[in-house]
Amino acid sequence: MLRRLIPILILVALVAGCAPRSGTVKTVPSQEASEIFTLANTYYNNNLPTKALQHYLAVLERFPQSPEAPLAALKIARIYYKKKQLAKSAYYFEWMISRFPDHPESVEAHYFLGVCRQQLDKHDAAITAFGYYIHVDGAKRVNDARLRLADCYTAAEKYHEALRYYAAAPVDLSKAELIDALKKARWIIDEKLAPAELLTLIPALPDGPVADFARYRAAQDLIAQARRDEAAKVLNDISFSQPIFPFYEKAEQLLAVAQSRTPTAVVPNAGDAGLDTPLAPLPSQAQFAVGILLPLSGSRAVFGREVLHGLMQGADLFRVESAGNYRMVIRDTEGDPETAARLVDELADDPSILALVGPLLGKCAAAAAEVAERRAVPLLTLTTREDILEARQWTFRNFLTASEQVRTLIRYATDHQGALRFGVLYPDTAPGRRYYRLFESTLNRNRFRITAVASYAADETDFRHVVSNLRAQGDFDALFIPDNARRVALLAPQLVYYGVKNVMLLGINSWNDEDLARKAGSYLTRSVFVTGFFPRSRQNLEVARFVSTFEDTFQHEPSFLAAVGYDTARMIGDVMRHDVRDRVGMRRQLFRVRDFAGVTGDLTIDETRDTRRRLYLLRVGESGIEELL
Repeated sequence: MLRRLIPILILVALVAGCAPRSGTVKTVPSQEASEIFTLANTYYNNNLPTKALQHYLAVLERFPQSPEAPLAALKIARIYYKKKQLAKSAYYFEWMISRFPDHPESVEAHYFLGVCRQQLDKHDAAITAFGYYIHVDGAKRVNDARLRLADCYTAAEKYHEALRYYAAAPVDLSKAELIDALKKARWIIDEKLAPAELLTLIPALPDGPVADFARYRAAQDLIAQARRDEAAKVLNDISFSQPIFPFYEKAEQLLAVAQSRTPTAVVPNAGDAGLDTPLAPLPSQAQFAVGILLPLSGSRAVFGREVLHGLMQGADLFRVESAGNYRMVIRDTEGDPETAARLVDELADDPSILALVGPLLGKCAAAAAEVAERRAVPLLTLTTREDILEARQWTFRNFLTASEQVRTLIRYATDHQGALRFGVLYPDTAPGRRYYRLFESTLNRNRFRITAVASYAADETDFRHVVSNLRAQGDFDALFIPDNARRVALLAPQLVYYGVKNVMLLGINSWNDEDLARKAGSYLTRSVFVTGFFPRSRQNLEVARFVSTFEDTFQHEPSFLAAVGYDTARMIGDVMRHDVRDRVGMRRQLFRVRDFAGVTGDLTIDETRDTRRRLYLLRVGESGIEELL
């Protein structure tokens, strides 16, 4: 009996013991250690990992200074890794490294230690392990370690370092590995770095496809700001000798546009025979202009740039035969209200500017609107801020608001599904409380009732008591949950488990995430939620054309921000066709926008200067999120 307990006691002692000791341990040969290790290898080679583990552990406990000890530790670590017991695996890799740093196998142990830490989401610790490994002579997996190091920097939100390591990926990787590295680098470039950051970072990137793509993206932004000479300088640093990815051809075409000095310069769009479509905006000779106020630097630059790309597409700045009937004067608010207000004042001094678009952030929009009212210039804001239009005459809005979503959900549930009784389950946060108040004030209490209301903490994961409280208040036909997809994925299964079944679930635009369908789709078969833009829409024929042209120009699928920018630019262009020649005429004509066919719905500007639209109704179907037809 005692002999059977020994391996268990050894395991407990090692796992619960002190931190690994540092320094090289002097090995002491032992015949018994050699015999136990040989027996452990026999078990290991015959696919008996549990037996092998017991004997390897015995070597470490009884003979920690034997020559077999470091190899036994590696075997233990690998067995635990195969069992997906990553914490234990990492412990033994680290044990071996700390005690036997000069052992021939310790180099590769650093690599596997990094892998364990990475999979445990201990990214800073993994960075340390991989960072050491890639600089050691004789390392066998340097290429893979560099890519893993870049992934860890990304997960740790250290995007500058991540981009450097993706850029350092050697060209002798497989094509699939290079494509994967470029995709990850592109996500950082497009989503996490402002144009100014990218320009600063490019000189530090090793030459190769990632650095070249960064130059291509930076040049697009420079040309959008009419800085063609700078764009040409950046593009000239690209190595066009080995164009192994399609963007090289587009970059070469973009260079031709940057170097051109004529307003009719165009470059062919590869793969679209017979159509000439430039990859950057062309000079405009239009008499009148629209000022664009967006955050193009700072932490919100990625959102501002997405709107700007939509505006550029919607204004036909890429089609020389269209040329657009107005110019765009682009200014960077830097996400700062004071800067936004100052820029409105500056743009208002130019009589050729008939309207302003933006800003994007609530505080910036409020500051800009105050100046726009004083200067009597139409301002078409892009903000969810509910009070932005109150007590103003020159401020308009084209954006998706909470009140618009609530109205659509209530109308669908009552008019199309016959719901009479409603429950509301909301996070106890400022947005959650705002949605609850909007739902309560919008619902016609003469015809319908809210029969149950419950809230939960923002970090709640166990909803048992919350659901019980909700059920105890009374029955309901539909339940409104104004939260994000991640929280709903946790909540939906528990609703069913604790008795809320056969009830329609109503959700907001933040439910529109394919992860929600993958994680909790089977619990959301009766769910309906709304959004302002759905790229796969089959009802709105304009969407497919917009998505296709946007992807061809910017190489990624457009978001709602791009779509609302696109619709805003097209709507202004349509207004300008009515011979608008001053700001008063622009304001008057904006009020006449009725059922304008946009990709974010048919747009109408009402008497409150807000834009109304038919929102997209979505559901979770068999193949993921789909439009409700």
